[in-house]
Amino acid sequence: MLLDQALLAVFSSDSAVALVLPTTDPVFTRAMEMRGSGQLDAIVGSVGPHSISPASLLERLDAGSGIRRVAIFSDQLVSALDAPILVAGRSGERYLSSIELALQGAYGFDIHIQGRDGLAPRPAEADPVTLLRRLYAHLDDCMELGSQWLAGELQEQRLPESRARERRVRMRMLQSAVMHMTIAADGRLEGDPARICDALAAMYRNSTRAQGVPHGTLQSA
Repeated sequence: MLLDQALLAVFSSDSAVALVLPTTDPVFTRAMEMRGSGQLDAIVGSVGPHSISPASLLERLDAGSGIRRVAIFSDQLVSALDAPILVAGRSGERYLSSIELALQGAYGFDIHIQGRDGLAPRPAEADPVTLLRRLYAHLDDCMELGSQWLAGELQEQRLPESRARERRVRMRMLQSAVMHMTIAADGRLEGDPARICDALAAMYRNSTRAQGVPHGTLQSA
């Protein structure tokens, strides 16, 4: 199978290795089996009994867990927390995950990414921009899988307009909650609701930067 071949190809090296894989039924099922048998040290994703979050992986690495063989399902990492880097390419703007950059830059992992032509070898250029281009192209390749791509419906959450809608909804909920907090038991308004809303609006404007870190314009490979 694809994942077994990938493991044989890259895990024979002395380096710590992370494989970026597409969420298809055979690949994801096999990854879970391999994690259960100990052939993989960790699986990073948002679903599945053996999956852990990017933050959890970094915590385990910092604790000296000895993790050296990791499968990352980047296509599942679509939240503002897990995918904060805004990248523009020929398929438009989308937010990409940052765990791969952290593993490569801070922990010395070799990052191997599955594409339409198989597992791409680690390029000689291991800089962050090259890695982001590869991750962008990986998602383009995943789109060609059609109905086999189980994470396809999640991808809208990567789009800037989707993130903007989420922020507006959260802000309206927060404003409503604060307004209710200013109503005293006897029905009188406490404080100045207009000033509270102005402050919340300022918080909203400032929070847009926290939802994604623009990284310039990249062209996908």
